[in-house]
Amino acid sequence: MMRSAGLKTFLLLLLLITGIGKIKGQDESHFQGLTVEEFFKKVNIKDTSVFVYFNADWCVPCVKLKPVIKDLEKEYQGKIKFLILDVDKNPEISLHFEINTLPYFSIYKNSKEVWHKNIFMSKEKLAAALNQYK
Repeated sequence: MMRSAGLKTFLLLLLLITGIGKIKGQDESHFQGLTVEEFFKKVNIKDTSVFVYFNADWCVPCVKLKPVIKDLEKEYQGKIKFLILDVDKNPEISLHFEINTLPYFSIYKNSKEVWHKNIFMSKEKLAAALNQYK
């Protein structure tokens, strides 16, 4: 577990250099540089589930899941909110939740995590999980 002050300082500087907020050209579910506080604001939606997908461009399973996640996001539009976070562009959140394995999925309901998995999953298995919490 790498939680040294030097690493945190480096990651915060990286955030300042790369920019903070929504990724330009991306849809409403893609963010970079979110703080932990901002993350919890995004998952704290009364009576709405939020599916959070942690990924990275260098993660081969994540790349394979990209079209699956886009399809699910369309299928569940208006039922479940999607939050897609690249761990390299959201280092503060990755450190806070100690995301060590990708892909990593979680579902929040009323700001509480009610489900998570950190393994490659088929569209059918992800849909089954989403159906439990929609």
